[in-house]
Amino acid sequence: MPVEPIKPDRPSDMSQFLVVLERPSSKELAQYSRSEKYKILWENNARLREQLLIWIKEQGLSAEVSQVGEPTAFNTLFVVSTPRAAEQIVQAPGVLSVSSSKEFKVELPRQTEKRPARSRKPKAQKKGGGA
Repeated sequence: MPVEPIKPDRPSDMSQFLVVLERPSSKELAQYSRSEKYKILWENNARLREQLLIWIKEQGLSAEVSQVGEPTAFNTLFVVSTPRAAEQIVQAPGVLSVSSSKEFKVELPRQTEKRPARSRKPKAQKKGGGA
């Protein structure tokens, strides 16, 4: 259920927010292989995303939410909305917290930046000492 794109009648104070969702506990996931855990986590996120989309519509917030990011295996979604809608989303079922994307920063090196190669000194060879 996609959220409608921004229209001229939508608020202009949209910002990006990080929504943290509930996830199965480590204890619940312990019995599964890595690939099974990934699948379970992705399906959990997809299910909670769909619930969130329905909740947004039921709460009459559709005009204030322009985007809900696609699910991943991580328990987070990026949402573009008004600050008022973000404050309401924290009350949605399955949502643990909502933070402004300005509250966290991820700095990655740009592709044009080249990092100097690390030079590794060859390990000194030990001389075998006889008796």
